[in-house]
Amino acid sequence: MLPPLLSRFAEVVVDEAQDCSAADLAILKRLHEAGLPLVLVGDPDQSIYAWRGADPQALHAFTARLGPAPLRLTGKLAQLPRHLPPGGHPARREPGP
Repeated sequence: MLPPLLSRFAEVVVDEAQDCSAADLAILKRLHEAGLPLVLVGDPDQSIYAWRGADPQALHAFTARLGPAPLRLTGKLAQLPRHLPPGGHPARREPGP
């Protein structure tokens, strides 16, 4: 099952990753181990699917094993300056929780 996915997708992007269940994370782990880059976007403070197995702490443990430190976004998009200075970035790296 993995070869067709690897040949079809350059990466997997998961939005609302804080709502991933253990089964979801197991699938993502297999994809990552097969060499498919993952991009996970989520806010552990907004997890609403605990009733179906979502566990923000499991997501934190999973991302800690993936490699480079997560890029933590702070603030809100609406609070960004209308125009960023040359070379400006709306996100900065911060230590994890």
